[in-house]
Amino acid sequence: MRPILASLTVLALGGPAFADEPPPPPEATPTAGPSGERVVLPAKRLYAQAMLELELAKDTAFDPVSFAPDVFYGVTDALTIGLIHSSLGASGIIGGSGSSLCFTDKCDGVYNGFGIDGRYQFASGKVSAAANFGLYVNDFDPFQLAVKLGVIGRWRPSPSSKLAVDFAPSLVLGLTEREPAMMGGTGNKEVLTIPGTVLYAVTPKIAAMVQTGLVLPFENAGDLFFVPLSIGGSYAVNKQITAQAAFTFLHLLGGETLQTGVDARSFTIGGGYAF
Repeated sequence: MRPILASLTVLALGGPAFADEPPPPPEATPTAGPSGERVVLPAKRLYAQAMLELELAKDTAFDPVSFAPDVFYGVTDALTIGLIHSSLGASGIIGGSGSSLCFTDKCDGVYNGFGIDGRYQFASGKVSAAANFGLYVNDFDPFQLAVKLGVIGRWRPSPSSKLAVDFAPSLVLGLTEREPAMMGGTGNKEVLTIPGTVLYAVTPKIAAMVQTGLVLPFENAGDLFFVPLSIGGSYAVNKQITAQAAFTFLHLLGGETLQTGVDARSFTIGGGYAF
């Protein structure tokens, strides 16, 4: 069995994709699981990651700044659950900032929300996919609760291919305090998110990544939709540790009420550890 080498994918910077498996602990016996590409952890395996999210937008650089840890655990070979704090882990979109833990003036409190996320793998092989579902507290005051439903997966042309494409479309449905969308935000109503990430293994340890997608609130969509663009990469330090970073134009294109173009930008740097 091979180690998890977390790359800049829907896992490492934004919701997990697990291409490989960690070695079993001493005297452990590997169990049968899904074949081919994995988008879940093997049973009884743990993966932790943390990301520093830096706002770099024009006139608001370094405000907010947030530190966001995520932890994932393989309940079975097909089911993985996670405790999510990063905006990337919640949406699959790289480049968000201001999630828990947040430390600057524009933060909505130091600890302002979390999510319990799950995925169940139902397809493997050239295309691997898992049902993705979660319950998220988007804010504590007022208490905004939302549910997420989606699919997360990866396409690789062949097992030896250096190229892979990750996808993670999701629909978020607000359950409480369903406030209408405001300028620069989406409130707590329905939002459709469609990220797509292209990855290329430059070397066995280095992967390059480009991501784009669409974030589309159902309310005031013409004013608040946006299309991001992220460029980044990852480095496998060893069999267990991976470092990654990405530069994002969060609203490269977007609605009339958003700061768009190259002025809306952020930087995300993080790392992961496979237990």
